[in-house]
Amino acid sequence: MNYREDYSRGIFTLPGGIFQNEECLREVKVSPLTGRVEEKLGSAPDSLCLASLVTILLANCVERIGKINDITYDVIRSLLTGDRDYLVLKLRQMTFGNRIEAILICPNPDCSEKFDIDFNLENVPIKKGIISSQVFTTKIPSFKNKKGNKYSNVEFRLPNGEDQELLSPIFADDNSSAEDTLFARCINRIDGVKKKDESIARKLSPIAREEIAKKMEEIAPQVDLKIDVKCPECGNEFSFDFGIAQFFLDEIKLNVNQLYREVHFLAFYYKWSESEILSMTRRKRRKYIELLSEQTRSGEQAYA
Repeated sequence: MNYREDYSRGIFTLPGGIFQNEECLREVKVSPLTGRVEEKLGSAPDSLCLASLVTILLANCVERIGKINDITYDVIRSLLTGDRDYLVLKLRQMTFGNRIEAILICPNPDCSEKFDIDFNLENVPIKKGIISSQVFTTKIPSFKNKKGNKYSNVEFRLPNGEDQELLSPIFADDNSSAEDTLFARCINRIDGVKKKDESIARKLSPIAREEIAKKMEEIAPQVDLKIDVKCPECGNEFSFDFGIAQFFLDEIKLNVNQLYREVHFLAFYYKWSESEILSMTRRKRRKYIELLSEQTRSGEQAYA
């Protein structure tokens, strides 16, 4: 797929999309993080789950999705998980660039050594979703309920941001229960009978659940951040899923003190207000600081 990626204008193409009036909207316009968004995310309480922080990030940076100009928190929550990952990826590239440098710990219990990894986000594979509607159907091995009714067709939707937010606390306590609940939430109907609760979904056999999960994976958009690495100490080779959202938000949090230093520096020399400086993007703040540094080195008087 040829994605539209215009970093200068912040225009990108969602690998999935959002439906409105039976039309799949995929073109999205995003704005770079301003200092105020960085401050909001960097000082967010630890009680907020990762999914909620991603919603705050996207709600403050997404300007438009197709014809949708009123980007509310509910709109952001309705985005497919793969689309949310994609937008976080783009915002990270716009904010800090393409290079990722991180520290891993070898999972080999006989080693457990720390080592550095680095890779380029431009090389991350983006899988386009096969999105033709909001709901999808697939066949499963048939089963009967107590009345003898036979079921073999399932209608389902794909997981979205709302699911992530609601289930984050459950995932933290009981991963298996959270997966069951997510699975049940995503099933709309079984053989045309709209579910009244989650019980019928929970009665599906492991084989049936596997078929539905396979179909979900086939049609869902995905940012493939599975990284293959080799421990330089013991030679252990392993794969892991790099959490771009957590990494990006950690970067923002670690840079909050630097943000305040930049505000102080620019306010001191230019006499701008805190509000004016926080409304700037990181790149614009750094440009002014670079100009001031050049003037200082050349012995010129800074502009008042």
